[in-house]
Amino acid sequence: MIEKRKREGNRPHGGIGRDRKGSRKNANGGDKGPLRGIEAALEVWREVRRGRFASESLRSISDRVSEKDRPLAATLVYSLIRRESLWKEIVGRFLKTGSSGVSPAVRDALMVGAAGSLELRTFEPRVLVNALVEWTKCRDERGARVVNAVLRRIVEGGPEILADIERSVAFSDLAMRSGVPLWAAKSWESSFGRTEGRALIELHSQPVSLALRVSPGVDRSEVVRRLEEGGFPAVESPDLPFSIRLEGTALPTGLPGYDEGKITPQSESSMVPPLAFIGRGKFSRLLDMCAGRGGKTGQLAQAFPEASLEGWDLSGPRIKAAVKEMKRLGISDRVKFSVGDSLELAPSFIPDGVLLDAPCSGSGTWRRHPESKWRLSQDELTRYGALQAKLLGRALDLVSTGGTVLYCTCSLFREENEQVVAKAMSVRPDVVELEPPHELVSRCRKGRPWGYYTWPDNPWTDGFYMALLTVTA
Repeated sequence: MIEKRKREGNRPHGGIGRDRKGSRKNANGGDKGPLRGIEAALEVWREVRRGRFASESLRSISDRVSEKDRPLAATLVYSLIRRESLWKEIVGRFLKTGSSGVSPAVRDALMVGAAGSLELRTFEPRVLVNALVEWTKCRDERGARVVNAVLRRIVEGGPEILADIERSVAFSDLAMRSGVPLWAAKSWESSFGRTEGRALIELHSQPVSLALRVSPGVDRSEVVRRLEEGGFPAVESPDLPFSIRLEGTALPTGLPGYDEGKITPQSESSMVPPLAFIGRGKFSRLLDMCAGRGGKTGQLAQAFPEASLEGWDLSGPRIKAAVKEMKRLGISDRVKFSVGDSLELAPSFIPDGVLLDAPCSGSGTWRRHPESKWRLSQDELTRYGALQAKLLGRALDLVSTGGTVLYCTCSLFREENEQVVAKAMSVRPDVVELEPPHELVSRCRKGRPWGYYTWPDNPWTDGFYMALLTVTA
C-alpha cells in the first residue's frame, strides 16, 4: 500500500489550492494550467467517460502534473476504473437522492472519493474529502454540500460495507469485488464451469507487471543486468527463454535496450501464439492480416529471417507505428505494410502462413486496460464474432493449400473464439485443426472443442486464445 501523505501546510497534497487572492485554480475544469494529483485524476476520469483510454489521457496531461503527483493521479484513476461497479454500488447506498438527481461533477467527485478513501492509503480521509469538496465548488456550488455530506458518510460507514462485499459468497458480489461486469462473469461461469469460471473472475483482481521480449542474438542475462543497474528490478522468465519479467510496470521507451531494439514490451501470452508457427517448420511467405502496431509482425520477422512478410491494418496511424517499430528492430527492409480492409486487400504473394490476430473485445487484457470492460456490451460481442468469422474465412481463402492459419484473439469469450472457428470449419470441410507444439499445449487450456486458451494467471500474462488451422488438398 502507498504510505499516507501528511498535509503540506494548510493545503492538502494533491488538492485544489488557491492563489494569493483566494481564487480557485483551474476553476474551469483544468483547461491549461498546472494540475495537482486529485485534479489530474478527476480530469482523466472525465476523459475516460468520454471514451478515451486512461493511459492515453494520463500521458496527455503529464506535462501539467508534477513528477510527485503523477503516480498519485494514476493510482487513483486506476483504482476507480478497475472496480467501477463496486464504487457505484457503495456511492448508491449513501446517496439518498440517487445518482440521476445530481450533476456530473458531483457524481465524479463521489466516485473518486469512494475509491480513494476505501481502497488507497494515500490520504487522510478528511484531506481527500476537503479537496474534492473544493473541486466541486468550482463547478456546482450547491452540489459541493452533497459531496461533503455523502463522502463523510462513506468514510465512516463504507469500510463495513466493503468488508461485507469482500466476505460475501454471492456471485454478484464476487464479480463486483473482482471488477468484472456481471454479464461477463456469468458468461465465463457458463463457458468454463463453476470452479474454473469463478477462478478466472478472481484473477481479474490481481495486479499486472510488464514483460519484455528479448530479440534473437541478445544476451538475456546482460539485459537483466542493465535493467537492474538502471533501477528496474527484473528476472529471466522461467516459462519463455526469450522473456524478461519486470517487477511492476515502466515506460518502455525509458528502459535500457529499448532504443537499440534489444527488447520489446509484450505480455507473455501474446508471445506464445507466434511460436505455433515456429513449431511448424520453415515458412517463406508470411501474412499478418491485422498487424496493428507490429508487435507480432516483428516477432515473426525475427523468427523467420529468410521469409517475406506482409502486414495489413485498417488504421493508417497503426501502420505508421508498425513501420517505426520495424525500424527500431532493424528489420524495416524485410516487411511490407499496407493500409486497408483485410477483407479486400490482396497480398503480393500466396502466403504459406497467415497470422490473424483478429479485432476483438480485448477481454483477456482487461487487467491492463480496465476501462474497456465497462464499454463492452453483449451486442458488441456479437458484432465482433460476425467480423471475426469473415476475417477467418478470408484467411483460409488466401493461404496456400497445406499452409497454416493461426487464428488468435486476446479474448476469453467463446463467441469470439471456438464459435468463430466452428463456423469456419462448418462451411469449409477442407479445413482441419492442427495440434500446436507440445511445449505450447502444456501451458494452455483446451478450448471446447477447438483451440487453446492461456489465462491471466500471473502478472505477466493476459487472457489469450489461439487455433492453428490448415487447408487440406
